[in-house]
Amino acid sequence: MTLQHDALPRSVGRIRATLDRGGSVYGTGFLVTPTRVLTCAHCLRGPAEEKAAQGSISFTQARDASEVPFQVVFERFDPDVGLDIAVLELARQVEGTACLPLSGEDLAERPDWRSFGHPLSIERAPLWLGGTVDGSIARRAAGTDGWLLSLHVNGDPAPLEGLSGAPVLTERGVVGLVSHQLYRRVVPDGGGKPSVSPAFAKAFAVPTRLLQSIPSFLRSIAGSSRVFLAYRRKEPEATFVAELQRALQGAGHEAFVDLDIKVGEDWAQRIQTTLERADVFVPVLTPESLESQMLLQEVRIAYARWRQTGRPLLLPVRDPALEALPFEFDTYLGRLQYAPWRGEQDTPSAVRAIMAAIGHQAVEPSAPQAPAAPPSLPKADFQRIRMSAGALPPGDLFYLERPVDADAYDRMGSETFVLTMLSPSGFGKTSLALRLRQRCEDEGRPVLLINFRSFGRLPKDDGENRGYVTFLNDLARVFCKGLKLPLPTQPLESPMDFEEVLMMALEDMPRLVLILDGVDRVIERPYAEEFFSSIRSWIDAVHLSCSFVLCIATEPSDLMTDIARSPFNIDKGPIELDTFAPGDIAIVAERAGFRLGAAQVDLLHQATGGHPALTRQALAYVLAPGKGKPSAPPTSAEIRDRVAFLHEQCGSLTGPFSMSLKALLSRIGSIPPQLPDQPKLVSVMRKIVHNRTLSPAEARAAAALVTLGLVRAEGRPAPRFVALNLAYAQFFGALT
Repeated sequence: MTLQHDALPRSVGRIRATLDRGGSVYGTGFLVTPTRVLTCAHCLRGPAEEKAAQGSISFTQARDASEVPFQVVFERFDPDVGLDIAVLELARQVEGTACLPLSGEDLAERPDWRSFGHPLSIERAPLWLGGTVDGSIARRAAGTDGWLLSLHVNGDPAPLEGLSGAPVLTERGVVGLVSHQLYRRVVPDGGGKPSVSPAFAKAFAVPTRLLQSIPSFLRSIAGSSRVFLAYRRKEPEATFVAELQRALQGAGHEAFVDLDIKVGEDWAQRIQTTLERADVFVPVLTPESLESQMLLQEVRIAYARWRQTGRPLLLPVRDPALEALPFEFDTYLGRLQYAPWRGEQDTPSAVRAIMAAIGHQAVEPSAPQAPAAPPSLPKADFQRIRMSAGALPPGDLFYLERPVDADAYDRMGSETFVLTMLSPSGFGKTSLALRLRQRCEDEGRPVLLINFRSFGRLPKDDGENRGYVTFLNDLARVFCKGLKLPLPTQPLESPMDFEEVLMMALEDMPRLVLILDGVDRVIERPYAEEFFSSIRSWIDAVHLSCSFVLCIATEPSDLMTDIARSPFNIDKGPIELDTFAPGDIAIVAERAGFRLGAAQVDLLHQATGGHPALTRQALAYVLAPGKGKPSAPPTSAEIRDRVAFLHEQCGSLTGPFSMSLKALLSRIGSIPPQLPDQPKLVSVMRKIVHNRTLSPAEARAAAALVTLGLVRAEGRPAPRFVALNLAYAQFFGALT
């Protein structure tokens, strides 16, 4: 199966093992099952070959980055035959991690590989690496080979200490482990006793294919899987799925189909719960099944779960006659290798393919296989990505589906609903709101999107609440004009008057969906809490015939003091839009017609922090036409140089983000304090960047910086604020 890029950082951990005689040794390891880690055996031994008494591992890029104890369940340390491996059993599963498949490929035939791990000389992790294969080294005692590698970071020699156990990757999975640094004998000029010197950034890698001949190793990583089978409940798919289910259960796996749901059970909740527990998701895609909304919803949930945790493994079964998938199916599954199935004649081969993929999630068969061709790239379209600023309309190539999209569509499935979307500015709320509007229109459901950012300057209050009344009349005009309704005959005087306007509209438009984007902008006016309380009253009054989508950038607790009257905590609470993962950046670049290297993606992610709008701006700079060639794509060398320059100058007023940074500074400098003792936001941002302690008033002000997408809050209830990305850290850190 094709390796899923954005699962990689969550797969690798830093190992710390404590020796019997005191002291610690360090290394790198990676998950091959949810609780089993593969590493090098010597990472658990001291200089005198003493074994570690205990140890722990930390997955620094997962949501849970705490130290997790482990015990050794398999170890083989025999340098003479090229074996240096160990399997660790974690004390618990770690939230937000992912598993890597092992491949039996010969790396000598695949020079396009990469690695990443936790070198001791660099605190942040993981560190992405590339390099070259310099040949193989024969271990003649066993007739096996290992690989000689040169590891580099952005072209510079990599620090090797601590990288033992790091995976060596191709697009199909892990083909080897970085084992140890190589040494060469040096004879002094004029003779004398030879000395031993480290080879220049050379490492020996243990091939994964050697492990397949060790039954005890295979048993140490084996286990049953929970498999969810998603299909159209008609023939011939039903017979195929029944055959696949029998084969899975016969091999000790747990195979779920919705026929297993008992009478009286909540179908939707059972599907959701089962998918959240699934290790593997197998959708059966045929021309007929692609019309099933039930199948699409199951795919959405599985894809959202995979994006969050790296599980379940996505193994599509697909009719090869489908040259292209519908847009949403293609977004989730179009890039994945699949098991072909046309009908009954293909059932045996498709069952074998799925069984092999599930049974060998850790190790693929070593028989020669044609490598999966990487997906073809679209024609380079650098002008299109330059225009992808702001909200992206439905169908835009550069809009990236995220887990919250599936959650939002799921909530829209109810007859009426209340959905709050929360994220900082520039994270894609309006783009998702446009897609929710499109979904309503496609379903024939009346819908109106009101963007409060288009209201201009909001009316001020004159002390007699006239500002609020003026605002309500403005809102009523926008509401009636958007729905092509007659304006009220008399000016509105209270929120109850707007409620009457809303109820009259619902007489002709039942099931109306009202999307209020940027509604928290009203917080800058004294009547903000009264308005938010009015929205709650309107919801309570018309909840049986009207749905609401509320898009906000401010934490609900900061919008209202009376939480009981808040409209933002109804139903399941807000869904939150997050930053892009490194893999998302790679996908957006591919949609522009370019395939970036792992090290380049990592540098761009550091510079932007995954900020969606800033990421598109960075790619527009990096992927612009070559110098002096307005219609030609940039060369690989130009892309490499631009990425390096952007990373170095991302926070400079002479760098690629200069205009955005100036506009940002002007914007936050013009935001007035909400409280008398609230300090200026620029000064608070500078203190955060310089890691200085914030006063209580400054900590309250920092919440506004979270809303603006400048910082993120880590930990609760007393959060620590950190700059979202390198660009903001550099820029505000240099201000005086």
